[in-house]
Amino acid sequence: MRRSIAAALLLLAASVNADARDRPFIDEPDPKIREDLPEVPEWSEGGYALPPYPDDDDLVEFSVDDPGSPFRYFLDAASLSIGEDEVVRYTVVIRSPSGGNNVSYEGIRCNERLAKVYAYGSGRGKFHPVPGAKWQPTHGSRAAPHHKDLREFYFCVPNQHIPYEADDILRNLRIRHGRGGDPATFYP
Repeated sequence: MRRSIAAALLLLAASVNADARDRPFIDEPDPKIREDLPEVPEWSEGGYALPPYPDDDDLVEFSVDDPGSPFRYFLDAASLSIGEDEVVRYTVVIRSPSGGNNVSYEGIRCNERLAKVYAYGSGRGKFHPVPGAKWQPTHGSRAAPHHKDLREFYFCVPNQHIPYEADDILRNLRIRHGRGGDPATFYP
């Protein structure tokens, strides 16, 4: 019985090899160019203005998957916006255990998994733009841990790579951090 199975497998392998020799590129793409597809415009970033410096009353705390981190993360609800370019822009406040704050105005692109820091906050309540700021991946060794989590859990509709509406983002922040709402309705 084993010999007949082995012989059958050898015959099958030989026939596959012969077929492959006759057609070396089985999965070649169709050389025809489709004329009926619409032209996809190249993405360009829309305009934005720096928001007012965050007020503690507008801060919504959110969780970041960064085990052992002593920092607390807050999003300024008043600064949250989704541009026509589908960039989610927001102010984030990262607070140390001693009470010191790192404040930055940032943007996330759901479809490209990129983040950008537009400006950093000063201790005097003002933003200072970052000259030549560039889009960076939201994952990897150089990424800030909150960028990945904001994109994956709060800002972007799973498997659609588009942003939620601002109200849904705020609800997601509150639900995931354990304040308000029914966790069963986390994804609108």
